[in-house]
Amino acid sequence: MTRILVISKQLVRWNGASKVAYELSKQFQKNHEVRLLVYHDCIDSVWEDELDIYKLKHKGVLAFREIRQQIAEYKPDIIHSHDWLGLLALDSSIPQIATVHSNWPMNWFFSPTNFVAGFIQEIPNDIKLHLVDKVISVSKYQQRKLASRGIESKVIYNGVNEEFFRGAENKIKLNHPAILFVGSIDNRKAKYLIPIIKKINSKREKIYFYILGNPTDNKIVKQIKLLDNAIYLGRVDNIIPYYYESDALLFISRQEACPLVILEAKACGLPVFAFDICSNRELIRDGIDGFILNKGDIKGMVEAIINLVNGSITIDRQLIKQEVETLLWGSIAREYLASIRDIASDK
Repeated sequence: MTRILVISKQLVRWNGASKVAYELSKQFQKNHEVRLLVYHDCIDSVWEDELDIYKLKHKGVLAFREIRQQIAEYKPDIIHSHDWLGLLALDSSIPQIATVHSNWPMNWFFSPTNFVAGFIQEIPNDIKLHLVDKVISVSKYQQRKLASRGIESKVIYNGVNEEFFRGAENKIKLNHPAILFVGSIDNRKAKYLIPIIKKINSKREKIYFYILGNPTDNKIVKQIKLLDNAIYLGRVDNIIPYYYESDALLFISRQEACPLVILEAKACGLPVFAFDICSNRELIRDGIDGFILNKGDIKGMVEAIINLVNGSITIDRQLIKQEVETLLWGSIAREYLASIRDIASDK
């Protein structure tokens, strides 16, 4: 039995990296000992009951002493880090594997927040990636970007929970045609959302947009609420019923590594409309799982959506589900554990 110490500064449902840390830890603990180090005020209350979590009282570099104390007390065989805090845990006697969730530096100038985070989180994380024993990329796109900075990595895609394949236990009713948007409402994920809705409304097409996500940018949220046929529902914990009831997912993020939303939608058999950015072509078979448009092609995106809802083009939802079945979290965790065994054997 391996003792695994997982480091992730937050563990919340609305954050993709948090979901990955949670799902992998749940799989690891089936046959191994697992403890997580997480900021004390960034923990989902339900997840807290399912995992052995140590709540870090301090943040940033001030957490150094706590992290070192936990390493000394827990005596892990391996450390698995999901962000820059892993830099504070580097120790030659304990191997560390690091999963990369970030698109830095490509997203450095998306917002003032991203710019500041580049200095206080992303650069330290990049330093960590040069020093750890093994780096995991979550897509081939990300692997190429890391290689350009001299960082060698292995690709293990993000996974999807089997509950997404089972159907929705709690049925909901939406107006149709229903286009679903899932993601934080900010300049990275939702920049093109308002123009697309306005363009479709201008064509007098009665298409409803259901928008689920954290209200990161309140200015964008306020504009969305003023649009006809746009229903903003805020942060929703159980999104499975929305995947099953909707007609398509609109995924228009400008930067992603391996978006869980696409995998979740596919597990529910939901077609995905996306721009040709980052790893999207690795996850979406154009014309089979959905449609990939040139980045920023609002006109093309609008036409594709209208063609789908009007029946001019069709998608076999069962084929979508079958393709993503190889990415169940159990299989993904086994790939990680194989890498962990390789690291241990090298020490």
